[in-house]
Amino acid sequence: MRFPNAISLKEIAALFATSLLPAILLAAPAFLFGNPKEGLWSFLLIAKISLGIALFCGLPAIYILNRQGLRNWASYAAVGIIVALGLCAYFILPNVRANGIGSGGAAYAAQITILMVLSVAVCTVYWLIVRPDKGR
Repeated sequence: MRFPNAISLKEIAALFATSLLPAILLAAPAFLFGNPKEGLWSFLLIAKISLGIALFCGLPAIYILNRQGLRNWASYAAVGIIVALGLCAYFILPNVRANGIGSGGAAYAAQITILMVLSVAVCTVYWLIVRPDKGR
């Protein structure tokens, strides 16, 4: 028996695969130009964090988007932006409040930009793998 709004195995596999994208992109410079041990450590840490975000934010978002019939790329990109804004509010905003913007303004802007770009990239790659607009 198939539930009409259930998340398919293909969607779950794509969610796990795309959650590794930030780890690969952010740890690659350490592998290529630095210490491979630090690159591996960075990869594992970022992979754990991004997998947790995928499970706690991605799965509910996929379910809600499927249930509402929102299967276009823009809906998935909007979810990526919302998740990135939530991450910014949780990780970056407390530092800004505690330390002020001051000389760290450029660093905060870079962190926010990286989070936004990575979140939309992950959602885009997920959407390209699953292609929910083509039907199940």
